[in-house]
Order: sequence, then C-alpha cells, then structure tokens
Amino acid sequence: MSSEGHLASEEICLRRIAGAWDGFQLKRSERLRERERFGHAAEQATECILEDLFTSVLDWSIGDINHQVGYPDLLLTRLGIKYLIVEAKTPGALAWHSSARDRALEQARR
Repeated sequence: MSSEGHLASEEICLRRIAGAWDGFQLKRSERLRERERFGHAAEQATECILEDLFTSVLDWSIGDINHQVGYPDLLLTRLGIKYLIVEAKTPGALAWHSSARDRALEQARR
C-alpha cells in the first residue's frame, strides 16, 4: 500500500474512533455508576468497559474476545492468532499505585 493509502486508511480509522468515542464514554460512565452506589466496582466492570472499547471503538468483534482463557482475563484473537492479552483490575486499582501496577504487570507476564 502506498504512503497515501496508509494515510487515508489512518484518517478513516481516526474518524471512526472519534465518532464512537462519546458513546463509549457515556457507556463507560454508566458501567462505573456501580462504584458511586457501593463505593467500589468489581473487576468485571473493567472487563465490560474494555470489551466496549475493543468492540465499539477499536473495531474488534465480540467473537474475537475470549474470557478467562488460562490466566488472562481477556484474550483477543483473530483466526486463531493471539493479538492481545489483558489482565483487568478493578476500576481505579492501578491509579497512582506504582506497586499495584508492578504486581499487575508481573501477573500478566506469568
């Protein structure tokens, strides 16, 4: 593909992402209302938010998302090829906590 083709493809992708972003943010805030009601949100809320991000914003299909395969919380595959391994944590669990991020990265590496 020519550089012009890459640029055009990138522009189409960026427009699609920008068009889906507000809807994703609205749905994300709805999923986080659990935290407002009970003071916390489960790890599953994070998984749902990530699933929304991958499918509504980043153009993955629901069929590409695999839950709890081995150790990862989410595994994105296409045609049997593993593209992304995701270790989810409860919403806010990693914000400003470098030791928590380090433990999460170590868990993901295993």
